[in-house]
Amino acid sequence: MELKSLSLFGLLAFAASFAVSQPPKQLPLNPSTQMVVVTTPDWDAVSGQLQRYERARPGKHWKPIGNPVVIVVGKTGLAWGSGLFSTDSPAIRTQEDPVKK
Repeated sequence: MELKSLSLFGLLAFAASFAVSQPPKQLPLNPSTQMVVVTTPDWDAVSGQLQRYERARPGKHWKPIGNPVVIVVGKTGLAWGSGLFSTDSPAIRTQEDPVKK
């Protein structure tokens, strides 16, 4: 399955670009030692994969934990919603990306 949605590398690249405008202490992954990444083939896909990651302490490299797990994200797929980042910014999402209602 070719995964086109947000990946670990995409997430980390986004976090790095976000760092330009935010002090490091405000980055959401900086203090984290565990992370879950969900990927799907596209926005409308019902199923995808979940991969767990862990690191020894903040600032260290992320390492995958276990094998990816097949999951169901919902009957209408993925969409942007409220969370750590505003979805109103064109730097975050395009107008064509779905938004939760």
